[in-house]
Amino acid sequence: MDIISLRFALQVSEYLSFRGAAKYIGIGQAALSRRVRALEDEIGVSIFERHRSGVRATLAGQEFLSRVRAALGELDYAVERANMAGQAETGRLRIGFFHSLAAGKLRDVLLNYRAQWPSVVLEFLEADNETQVVALRERRLDVGFIVGFDNITGLDHEVAWTEQAFVAMPEQHPLARRNDVALGDLKDESFIMRTRFDGSGALGWVVRSSDTMEPSSRVTTHTVSRESLIALVGAGFGLTILAQSATAIAVPGVAFRPIKEPAVTIPFRMVWSAENDNPALRRFLSHVRLHMATTKSDGETDNGAK
Repeated sequence: MDIISLRFALQVSEYLSFRGAAKYIGIGQAALSRRVRALEDEIGVSIFERHRSGVRATLAGQEFLSRVRAALGELDYAVERANMAGQAETGRLRIGFFHSLAAGKLRDVLLNYRAQWPSVVLEFLEADNETQVVALRERRLDVGFIVGFDNITGLDHEVAWTEQAFVAMPEQHPLARRNDVALGDLKDESFIMRTRFDGSGALGWVVRSSDTMEPSSRVTTHTVSRESLIALVGAGFGLTILAQSATAIAVPGVAFRPIKEPAVTIPFRMVWSAENDNPALRRFLSHVRLHMATTKSDGETDNGAK
């Protein structure tokens, strides 16, 4: 039993005539009749009663054609959905990040993407840089957004945007009386952070890229949420450095000041595997690039090494 014969039988039932159906399909009437006869022989019942004025479906034929019509409709729908998924109009995208979604460019990117491609299912993983890179290599993530870190092998990556670096400090800290701070003012401070002090994350990036701040032994790591880390800052456990988007988290007793001497920016790197053939991923990468190109502020950097 083949799909073409089934579709031919449905056309005959629509036209109630082999002649009309054959003309619509574009084949000879005799060829169409033989095709339907072979189908009837295969299923073991007569689908049509033939008479001089045309044909009509038998009771068995009506039942058979009703189910064939439904089945082929499902098949057509499946093909349509597959084509849509291949064009990234539907599908699933797994996104990793390690910074706040309360504000900032990633939030804007996701809101804009969601508005344009509402049928794509988005799944999120909040994890540090190293965890994201491992998940990308193991294909448990499609794309990750990591802070600073550029020591990446085996994956494609580019700087999607940059953000102003801020230092979070208790409101009673002497530096909180200033509008901004210099890196030199921070060299003797104690810091706290959420991830390993390995050059990744905002604090690690600033220290690694600075000629003023030296790697300090006064860095304590805590396995806590971003909100809890900032709360620890307010409680006097140490300062921390973060990107501007994270300053949207309001915590009592904490002041945020930009680092402007020299001006310090933190790169947000988009990372993915070149071997990942998920169509939704390709669409998303293009979307991020276009979105950042059209919203880039003066002085921002949108390119980076691979």
